[in-house]
Amino acid sequence: MDVLRKVKDDRAQAQRRKGKLEELRRTPGTDRARMIWTGSEEEALEELNWSCLPDDDPGAEPADGIGAYAVVPRDAERPAEVRTSADLRSESRSRLAAALTRLAAATATTGVATVEIADALRHHEAHTDDPHDRIFRASLTALKTWLDEYQERDAGAREQVEAKRQERKDEQSYLQDLVQESRQALAETQESIKERVHSALKRISDQLNLLHSKEGYAADLVYSISEPDSAEGQWICHVVPRWQRNPGGSLLAYDAPTNTAQEKLFSIHLVLAALLAAPDARGRVLILDELGDSLGAEHRREVIAALRDAAREHGITVLATCQDGLMADVGPMCGQILQFRYYSKSDPLNRPTAMFGFDANRRRVKLTLDDLVTSRS
Repeated sequence: MDVLRKVKDDRAQAQRRKGKLEELRRTPGTDRARMIWTGSEEEALEELNWSCLPDDDPGAEPADGIGAYAVVPRDAERPAEVRTSADLRSESRSRLAAALTRLAAATATTGVATVEIADALRHHEAHTDDPHDRIFRASLTALKTWLDEYQERDAGAREQVEAKRQERKDEQSYLQDLVQESRQALAETQESIKERVHSALKRISDQLNLLHSKEGYAADLVYSISEPDSAEGQWICHVVPRWQRNPGGSLLAYDAPTNTAQEKLFSIHLVLAALLAAPDARGRVLILDELGDSLGAEHRREVIAALRDAAREHGITVLATCQDGLMADVGPMCGQILQFRYYSKSDPLNRPTAMFGFDANRRRVKLTLDDLVTSRS
């Protein structure tokens, strides 16, 4: 009996709701102005989340002030619509106005999609009076028609956008990995260069100290190496040669005041150290201008002897020029001598007139003219 009574009550309630709905449809001028709906009644119920009653009659819209308990939700996961038609009408007008406002902002670059939407935008911007909802219905229909037409394309566009985003994300990730690898490779390359420069300067410093220690003094190079901040930056290598000016004294920088003879001798040692520190010094050539210039006899012999010993020990060739007055000191230490003579100011060039060398017994011999000519060719 309780079940039959419940069915009768539900049917009676359904009839009351249906009657209320029919009344709303017949009286559009009431304070509960009818909602504008272009779909079916079943679709309206679905939107409102109202259930059909046991006799399959749809439930009518609830009266003003009705509680949520009077409406049975179609979908239990979301609440049923209990707002009045006036509230829904106001909400729909507000949403349509917002959509047209955003659409109007886009028409400056994309243009108006259809003539109907252009009319809707014109009325929206002019705030045209619409007492009978004709403009509202036309604008809503125009917007819905346009959206429905491009719904499938828009759905595909979303997929394309997501695919492009993923593609761009993958590209960025790849480029970031590539940049990281490049930075690591650059750091490793810079470290390798730094080590090679350090090793080269260390060998020069050791050779300089070895050459200078033969005179009873110590010498070295103080240096710092700064790698660039970027691939386009410049390397900075600061080197200060130092040597002792007297036995047991401190190491002084090359630019500290000293006499010319000491400075000249140290310069020769520094040049020789750079030459001899090369991985394979044998066969290299050292060219010096005005050998022995500004040196006293003793220092001149020391400089020439240092060059001679380095040439013999390491297999290098030293080409040097000197004045005639120095030949007495230089000649005995040279393997070959090419002598130039200045005849007069009218001669365009000084001309070689004699070439000397040493035989196996270290006796000076004058080379033949053929050897002289061959050496000049």
